[in-house]
This record gives sequence, structure tokens and C-alpha cells, in this order.
Amino acid sequence: MLRAGVATLYTVPPDVKYTDVLTAAQDEAQANHRGIWGAATQSPLEIVSVHADAAGNDNDNPNDEWIEFRVTVSGTQAGYAIEDATGHHYDFPDRVFSNGQVFKLRTGSGSDSQTDLYWGFSSAIWNNDGDVVKVLDAQGHVLLSQTY
Repeated sequence: MLRAGVATLYTVPPDVKYTDVLTAAQDEAQANHRGIWGAATQSPLEIVSVHADAAGNDNDNPNDEWIEFRVTVSGTQAGYAIEDATGHHYDFPDRVFSNGQVFKLRTGSGSDSQTDLYWGFSSAIWNNDGDVVKVLDAQGHVLLSQTY
């Protein structure tokens, strides 16, 4: 099962006699992109730019902290989500976007529109010196991960 990529290794001491063999099987599946280690489906979004350093104090201006996305697959973004390196999580609303459309996800609060979505935080979440933006599918699989 590990070699086919349909399971992940989990050991419980003292039952670790075959850990090396099992680890090798899982490593082989990962290296060959089998099963759960296979290529992800296409992300419905691509990251155009990240504006992590808001004007002034970031915590006083969360709406000037944003990620700009371009839609790559027309349709609703419902079921998709965004996360940062520390696990801040945003679920996209059931809003239809067209292929090629550009919009911003702002950290702060406001009324969602076709050009701006709002996460609802009252303070900054993106690290000015670098962070990771992940696009997740409905099952939580990472479709796109970009470090800025």
C-alpha cells in the first residue's frame, strides 16, 4: 500500500522493526508521484502579486495588506481556500469568477465585490520578510504554494 501511494507510514513503538523497509516504500511512491503523492489538479488561481507591507503600521492598516490573484478556471471559488505558513485559513465564498479576472484578497474587513474579497482580520497576518501563500482544494490538498 505504501509503495502504491495509497497509505502513509505511521509507526508506534515498540513496533518499529520494519520502519526502514516501509519508509523506503513510501519514499519510492513519493519520488514516482504515485497515489496521494501524484500531481495535484490544476489550481483555479494563480498569484499575481503579494502586498504584505501595508502603509504605516501593518496592524493599523490590514486592508492595505493583500494578495492579488488571477482566475485560471472560470466558475465558483467555493470549496477552495488560502493558507499562510502558520495556518491562517480563508475559505472562498460561493462567488463566480471568469477566466483571466483579477481580484485581491485583503486581510481586513469590508464588503466583498468582484475585485476585492475581505478576510476579516483586525490586524496583519502576512510576514513582511517573507511567507508562504497556499491555495487548497476542498479536501485540503495544496494546489499551489508560493513563497514570497
